[in-house]
Amino acid sequence: MIFFKHMTNASNDENIIALEGRWGFAGVGRYWRLLELIAQQMDQGDRCYLTCRPGFWASQLGFRSAINARSFLEWLAIDRGMITVTFGNEWTVTCLKLLKIRARKPPMASKPCITDIDIDIDIDKEKEKKNKYAPYVLLLDSEYFKLTEKYGDDIAKKCVEKLNNYKGSTGKKYKSDYLTILNWVVGEVLKDNKLIKNDVFAKYGVK
Repeated sequence: MIFFKHMTNASNDENIIALEGRWGFAGVGRYWRLLELIAQQMDQGDRCYLTCRPGFWASQLGFRSAINARSFLEWLAIDRGMITVTFGNEWTVTCLKLLKIRARKPPMASKPCITDIDIDIDIDKEKEKKNKYAPYVLLLDSEYFKLTEKYGDDIAKKCVEKLNNYKGSTGKKYKSDYLTILNWVVGEVLKDNKLIKNDVFAKYGVK
């Protein structure tokens, strides 16, 4: 298995800053997903490209259409030079940077730091807390990112808006707004906006 190094200061890289400014946090996530897809093909060789049909790229990068996926890849290639891409019946995406940042051995786990003070801290809760995406909707940033990855930014925003209006008008409370969105809100939003066909409704379990 090939690993690639993720520098802790990657967020300060000018390309990542530009990527976040143009495509938001979802765009940054899609870029790292793109590198993962290509790195999976490298094995022990120097193959740092992946050739697949447009539908594959759209699906794996969380876009509803190949047109949107192409716009994203073109921006990475033409505007920032972060990748190279060839379009046709199949799209070939190449990232030579992977040759520089790959690591053939898994990263070593850091040794625990021993101190004189035993502090009982819930690390998971300290790392990530829920944020208010609307007056009545609380989500982890990772939860909202998953929504944008699967359904796109527009649908994610509509889901938050619909749940917010429902909770605000009824006084209803849920243990998890994220699970509530997955349970019924997204289905209602997709039906309301008629954005997908019946076969895709079935894919997401929407009746």
